Amino acid sequence: MKRDPSERGNPDAWEQISWDEALDLIYNEMTRLGEEYGRHTLQTFCGTGRDILWQSQRLAYSMGTPHVESYSSGLACWMPRLVSYNVSTGGYMMPDCSECHEDRYDHPDFKIPEVIVAWGSNCVASNSDGYFGDWLVQVVRRGSKLIVVDPRLTWLAARADIWIQPRPAVDSAIAMAMLKVIIDEDLYDHDFVDRWTYGFDELVERAREYDFDDLCEKAWVPKEKILEAARVFAAGNNTAVQLGLALDMQRNGIGAVRSIITMLAICGNIDQPGGQIFTGAPFDFHYFSWGYDELPEEVQKMVIGYDEYPFIRMGMVLDQPDLAVVQAETEEPYGFTGAIMMGTNPLACMSNADLNRVYPVLQKLKFIAVADWRITPTIQMLADVALPVAMFVEKVGVIAKRTGAFAISPIAGLDIQGEPKSDAEIVLNLGRRFNENMFPYKDVYELFDFLILKSEAKWTELRENHWLYPGQEYLRHEKGLLRPDGK
Repeated sequence: MKRDPSERGNPDAWEQISWDEALDLIYNEMTRLGEEYGRHTLQTFCGTGRDILWQSQRLAYSMGTPHVESYSSGLACWMPRLVSYNVSTGGYMMPDCSECHEDRYDHPDFKIPEVIVAWGSNCVASNSDGYFGDWLVQVVRRGSKLIVVDPRLTWLAARADIWIQPRPAVDSAIAMAMLKVIIDEDLYDHDFVDRWTYGFDELVERAREYDFDDLCEKAWVPKEKILEAARVFAAGNNTAVQLGLALDMQRNGIGAVRSIITMLAICGNIDQPGGQIFTGAPFDFHYFSWGYDELPEEVQKMVIGYDEYPFIRMGMVLDQPDLAVVQAETEEPYGFTGAIMMGTNPLACMSNADLNRVYPVLQKLKFIAVADWRITPTIQMLADVALPVAMFVEKVGVIAKRTGAFAISPIAGLDIQGEPKSDAEIVLNLGRRFNENMFPYKDVYELFDFLILKSEAKWTELRENHWLYPGQEYLRHEKGLLRPDGK
């Protein structure tokens, strides 16, 4: 559908048009604005990354702009964990519950974690970020001791060997208290610390600055409980931790996560069977920032917050949302002129920005196209072009989330209404118009085959096999497989 920008907010102004007309209109308007004001004034917007992140980023880069926005969730969802792992260990990590092995618990190298911790994660209910709660349940059934850190009495907490019930948002105090116990009682892995870590002496000095009793009091946790948890954590020959969203949603989220990672490291649980394993994008699936490095260096540096918040370059490479809103308000050093929004509804989902500030800056845009499966407030109040998106049960696609890949295909016999298209199909057809070199695929199936190229499988095979396991090689740090220089 389309309507004149002067009719934004008018539900009776929509005119139905064909897909080709809609995509041509978007291409022509965004190209015109890019030529008149500069391609760096164009934006794409995305939601929380559920099969939309790579599409929004690749589309932005095909237009020649680095500006990918996420006003809805900002950087407060998963980014603190992602960045903390990248900064601390060089790659994202998860607890090893045999999830990467096709033969699962029978794999000869796999070991059941002696201790597994669910920290701020009710994973049996959320199954978030590619980690299924049943994996944790199965290793507990096979003998893993369970520690749960959660203010609520969840299903997991009720079954835990140790339940730490803290004051909300003080996880960093709990982690530092446990670190002090492990260091002061000499419970850490001396060999691993000496051979594979750096900065341990500085860590010891930093830990001495904190009083154990004071940390326990701030956390509202009896010191006996933290002493017990720290000793059990350190005693496990292979201990793993599942971190949840609760750690992201606090002021000191990165500090808390890095403290927990430090505990795993000094106890020798990194890259070990049944410990904390590296789980990057399987089969080199292009999930984050696909095409960012193809932009000229001067354009890459135009990412908002590039210098002020360098950690964002170690995650999803999004504009820092608070600074992006300020720039849109002040138009310094420049403002924005056109946007394509996919998988996001910023007028209804403002978690880190003031709607009274964001709505006016979005109104200033000279052209807005929105793709969604329904008429959202954002479409009704802001869109000049609205594209109908197929829901999961209606579309074909491929998802790869660290522990494997699977195909998406429509439910057999489903009566699909209208002419919805998948996000991938929309981006492919739009991206071709902007930059054919970045979208050389004849159809979405060829695109999907490229995304899982390293698996040596085709999308059609993936659809038949349902799940593709990436496998897991342990102790890669000892084999020089985690660094480009092989050290």
